[in-house]
Amino acid sequence: MKNAAVLIAPGFEEGETMTIVDILRRCDIHCTIYGTSKEVEGAHHIVLKSDAPISYDVLENDMVILPGGYGQADAMRENEEVQHILKQMAKDNKYVCAMCASPIALEKAGLLENRRYTAYQGYNEKIKAGQYEKKAVVTDGHLVTAGGPACAYAFAYTLADLLILPGDRPGGANLANDPRASELVRSFDAQNKYLGALVEVDQNLITSQGPASPYPFAFRIMELFGVDPAPFRHALMYDLAKGR
Repeated sequence: MKNAAVLIAPGFEEGETMTIVDILRRCDIHCTIYGTSKEVEGAHHIVLKSDAPISYDVLENDMVILPGGYGQADAMRENEEVQHILKQMAKDNKYVCAMCASPIALEKAGLLENRRYTAYQGYNEKIKAGQYEKKAVVTDGHLVTAGGPACAYAFAYTLADLLILPGDRPGGANLANDPRASELVRSFDAQNKYLGALVEVDQNLITSQGPASPYPFAFRIMELFGVDPAPFRHALMYDLAKGR
């Protein structure tokens, strides 16, 4: 079994973090949440319990992942222990991954020099190293980066694909009969089109598909309450992620 470490600090993006952890665990990848404390409050005041404190034990994993969030990104950039972990895992040719604002921590560690990367909109102006690409996910060797919150699914699918060896059969109720874990988690067909309607509204009854459709579900609810979801789609980089 492959092992992945997700590092969180106050101000982490809850949606990104839980999407990554959920999909990796569905794929039977051992995913541990390492936090700056036992309970860590996210950017939207959701408190998450970490499995273990951030320490050099993270180095035993095959992959380290930094979700985004402004406070999270700053903490990961300034934390000397985290910076050592990032540098050492890169040196050991292990996967180093970050999304949203957190690629600034990779820059601080010197890992973006002469590398391709992506990040949350506007961070390409803050980050001076590397070659920015406006994509949902960018993989450059063992370095993997992603854009904003709505890119979390595409990011997690990519990480799962990298850790699952050809022929491996991931576990989990939804994945037990198919080794193509990252395809099975999505509500897509072979042509990458959604199966059926994502969200159905029948008078005061609103229903949606499974784990891969929370954004369309939330956007539809916003519309029903008279709130235009367009600004939120932009802020979440939903269109760049193409709804993935």
